[in-house]
Amino acid sequence: MPPETVVEKMHAKGIIMSSTPYRQSYARFAPSLLNNEQEIEQALAEVSALA
Repeated sequence: MPPETVVEKMHAKGIIMSSTPYRQSYARFAPSLLNNEQEIEQALAEVSALA
């Protein structure tokens, strides 16, 4: 699945992601101290559901 599609699908679910700006692009997200465990688990579950 193209990284742009992954990003769009995650944005529709309220999960903020981006794609890398390199020749070979990948979807990426970077949890931080502002994210709680539930938010990270939700993001991982949504990414896993795309597979």
